[in-house]
Amino acid sequence: MKNNKSNNIWAMGQNMINTLDIKWEHPAAAVLIMAVCGSLDFVIFRSLFASFLNGRVLVQWLSIMGMLIGFDLVPIYLGMEAKKRKQGLNVMNVSRFLGVTFTTPFIIAFALNLCLHIALKDQMFPNNERALLYALFTSFLPVVTSIVSFSVSFAALNPLKQRTTSTEE
Repeated sequence: MKNNKSNNIWAMGQNMINTLDIKWEHPAAAVLIMAVCGSLDFVIFRSLFASFLNGRVLVQWLSIMGMLIGFDLVPIYLGMEAKKRKQGLNVMNVSRFLGVTFTTPFIIAFALNLCLHIALKDQMFPNNERALLYALFTSFLPVVTSIVSFSVSFAALNPLKQRTTSTEE
């Protein structure tokens, strides 16, 4: 009985993973979803850096771009690499190194985002008793958009199909 129950849990987990393999009829939908995630992150980072980098426009934009790279471009790349690995097409030995290399900026960006939101909560949300709650929400929202971007890039990319279509032509 116990073994059957653990097999059912395993099958549920596999089904959840396989739902990410949905067929995307229009890749524009995937690009639109990732663009919305990036835009949402942009708004959050813009308000964060504008709160303490007054008058330093270049530094604001460079900081925002760095955070967008860490929170949006890195998960998209990792989603594509995970899909290639799942399809058995990732034959390069450096893919594991690249995964670690690209995961590090995400972790650094998250830590920086969290620390800045907590440290600047009173400045960003003055006279608000829920400042800590807002700071935590705006800290973790980019993580959610990163997960969405990762999932969409994983689901939308199909390198095996691209290879078969290019060899057929």
